[in-house]
Amino acid sequence: MLQLDVKFRLLHEPFSGVGPLLQGSLSTKGFTITDHNDRTTLRASTRTPLLTNGFCRPTHYEEELLQRGRVPTRTFT
Repeated sequence: MLQLDVKFRLLHEPFSGVGPLLQGSLSTKGFTITDHNDRTTLRASTRTPLLTNGFCRPTHYEEELLQRGRVPTRTFT
């Protein structure tokens, strides 16, 4: 899948086994990632938009996700 000649891929919960392969391709390919592993997803991301109620808006910091109640309190500790 990483070898396909497409500009973007949608990966649903990739960090359960594809993580190491994905990290090598991040600099040359675009990915849309959905995952419940918030810490790993944020660490692998260059942009972290939040999709909620049909709208997509940018978020920039872990603290913002915590303040808005988008992730559980102990997610980043």
